[in-house]
Amino acid sequence: MVARAALAALSLSLCLPGPVLAAKTAGHSTAEEDAFSAAAEMYQETGRDKMAVVQAFENFISQFSDSPRVADAYFMVGEAYLDQALSILKAEASAKKNSAARLLAPKNPAAAAALERARKAFMEVAVDKKSGLAPSALYRMGKVAYNEKDWTRAVEDFREVEKRFPKSYIVPESLLGVIYADLALEQFSQAEANLFLLGETYPVFLKEPMVLYAKGIVSLHKGDYSAAEATLKQVWLLRRMVSIIAQDSASTEATERVLERLPRGRVVAVDY
Repeated sequence: MVARAALAALSLSLCLPGPVLAAKTAGHSTAEEDAFSAAAEMYQETGRDKMAVVQAFENFISQFSDSPRVADAYFMVGEAYLDQALSILKAEASAKKNSAARLLAPKNPAAAAALERARKAFMEVAVDKKSGLAPSALYRMGKVAYNEKDWTRAVEDFREVEKRFPKSYIVPESLLGVIYADLALEQFSQAEANLFLLGETYPVFLKEPMVLYAKGIVSLHKGDYSAAEATLKQVWLLRRMVSIIAQDSASTEATERVLERLPRGRVVAVDY
């Protein structure tokens, strides 16, 4: 239960980067680019209603159904719904952070609906073979399941990334997603095995705060309190230096890559 309580604080921040997108397809009409650019600009506006963003991209999909950028639009629809769901869950968690009942609270219906809509949008992208976004969409589906607390499904979705795209650079990040789902399921031995696999295969990840945190939770469960304290202290120090765990780098990186496909000069840089 200690691990589950600790994981609850991180359920909103499980993070992984997205894939490299294909170069902008030539031959886009001016109207098509204008419509996508306008929707993308809306997404970047601070405080913008996410449902307005969804409507803009859905209008693009309806109006330009044959466009090679339809997958991009679906991806952004998924991002908007996911952002909305995480905002709801974050606010709810903050409001209940001093209450032990927060771990037993039923699913927030508004967040659940947004997560389901996000999944549907990402599913459209996951089957697309041309956009280059499929691996990231599969990861997002795992993230959706994780935040739905359907951790078994999250493991399946995260593992699908390696199964379908074994050479994708998002594979180690998806394995980290599996590890966190293992911890949420209280499958600590499996989490430890996957941490070992991650370290052996992708040693560069061993100093990442999310990996250190997972290792600390495993040590805590094993009763190795000195190791747990040492590892978790590293996470605390890193968080003091830069708020990595609190940021959703997956959403920002993949989203930035979609926005990079806009004609130069149409969208200003955004500090995420």
